[in-house]
Amino acid sequence: MNTHEHIEELAELYALGALDDAERASVDAHVHSCAVCAKRLGEAEQFIADTIEEREPADALDVRVRRTFAPKRAFAPRWGSLVAAAFVLGLLPGLIFAALYHPAQPFQADRDRAVAAMVNSHFLHAQFTPLGPDAPKAKVIYGRSEPWRFFVAQTTHAYTVRAENANGASVLGALHVSGDAAELFVPQTSARSFVLLDGARVVARVRLP
Repeated sequence: MNTHEHIEELAELYALGALDDAERASVDAHVHSCAVCAKRLGEAEQFIADTIEEREPADALDVRVRRTFAPKRAFAPRWGSLVAAAFVLGLLPGLIFAALYHPAQPFQADRDRAVAAMVNSHFLHAQFTPLGPDAPKAKVIYGRSEPWRFFVAQTTHAYTVRAENANGASVLGALHVSGDAAELFVPQTSARSFVLLDGARVVARVRLP
């Protein structure tokens, strides 16, 4: 790892134990002299700990999920690590559901495009801030230097996603629901502030750094 580069999504992969020995050693050496990445790694480890909540899937189900999302030759070798990270981070909240059933076509199309975007770029994530007691747990995953956005929520409701900027606001679309997960992939937007709408009511908000 170049000493001038930050660890980016390697923080989550490190916290998950998804890096090999050489990669872990590289991250260890880097965070020893980089306060920004040391903070990033600490936040990732805390986020992983809070998200897992000591819940593990049954062995048989775990095997079935792994088979369903086995690496494809068309993608980079880190596919398996990214899928594991995505599952634990809540990026793919309906992963087990998708492995056992057949998600709606728009939902699956969003997921396929999002995974392809993540495999081929650096990405970060930001949590929505709830503005009411009924607001869902939601986040947006976004390319660090790419214009795509992937909205993920744990809900059965098709909330509308709206982008807001200095020039006004624009509706990006409604979340596609499958089971208890809802997702929307937006391939291109320069906006960095978003809200979830239930009708005309704003239920959650997020602003990218």
